[in-house]
Amino acid sequence: MKLLIVTQKIDTEDSVMGFAHRWVENIAKNVDEVFAIGLAVGKHHLPKNVHIYSTLKERGYPRIIRAMVFYYRLLTILPRVDGVFIHMCPEYVLALRPLNFFFRKPIAMWYAHIVVSPEAKKALSLVDTVFTPSKEAFAFPSKKVVSTGHGIDTEYFHLPLVRKKNIPPVLISLSRLSKVKKVETLLEAVNILVHKRNYTNFHIKIIGGPARPEDDAYMKGLKKMADDFHINEYLQWAGEVSNDNAREEYWNTDIFLRMQEGGGFGKTELESMACGTPAILCTHVYKPLLGDFHDDIYYLDGSAEGLATCIQKVLGWSEERRSEYSNLARKIVVENHNLAILAKKIAGSFREEAQREVK
Repeated sequence: MKLLIVTQKIDTEDSVMGFAHRWVENIAKNVDEVFAIGLAVGKHHLPKNVHIYSTLKERGYPRIIRAMVFYYRLLTILPRVDGVFIHMCPEYVLALRPLNFFFRKPIAMWYAHIVVSPEAKKALSLVDTVFTPSKEAFAFPSKKVVSTGHGIDTEYFHLPLVRKKNIPPVLISLSRLSKVKKVETLLEAVNILVHKRNYTNFHIKIIGGPARPEDDAYMKGLKKMADDFHINEYLQWAGEVSNDNAREEYWNTDIFLRMQEGGGFGKTELESMACGTPAILCTHVYKPLLGDFHDDIYYLDGSAEGLATCIQKVLGWSEERRSEYSNLARKIVVENHNLAILAKKIAGSFREEAQREVK
């Protein structure tokens, strides 16, 4: 079995897409050969059965040149593979359409987003399967959509040998700084804790940076809000970290915070849970899994009051309750969101497709 994987970026040092390297690596364990095309390629260390190609975005080539390189690679690779796996970007499915009209290769797409874009809806008609973490992450009715859980490398993201004792406790958010991440809810919660509840025994580390030009204005607005609230002494704007370095952040923090509203399971909170770090969340999908912990870690979308209350509750946990949560949270990720299992499902779907074609 030989597969083509198309993804945005293959670079272990990238703060947003660094995890894609692990996906390619794990899928490669389940097939004979992988050809991987990245819009950009940076640092990587992949097994011998993986061949990496870039459209040269990292070298600053214009879009027309990158498109020409992309189609050249497709022309040389498609005849040699048994299927195509498109990671996250439905635009690649649409771009593949003219050539795949002739090659007729089965296509599977990974998609996880609160809003199903028009491109994703168009791509749905062109693919055989859409893998998604949960029904909330691809809210569009189709028999092609398969819920699989997220792909978290639970061998890499694991419980620390010794958990650091922070004085004061450290809480982190880790995401790109854009409007959809709702970081303002966190700032409002800090303002409530400090100025309304006189609760100051904590330090907030905001990890991430702007990903798009419009995010720069959002970040400036957040910093102005922090100034207006007079809460800067409780905040650290830590900038971006690579996915390889995120594990250290999860190990050395007391609580992970998610402010993004709605949707299903999120990658970064699941990474933190795999490391045993309590994750405070505003998505209901964890309710059937976390038992009575759910009441401590769940707050309503956009509720700064709710987030502030959850922070106080979790910081008040005993060591015994924290340890119980850590073991349960890791079990949830290992059993339901394990990258090794997901990679086998992806490879297996192409084998099943090949068997159907033979019949």
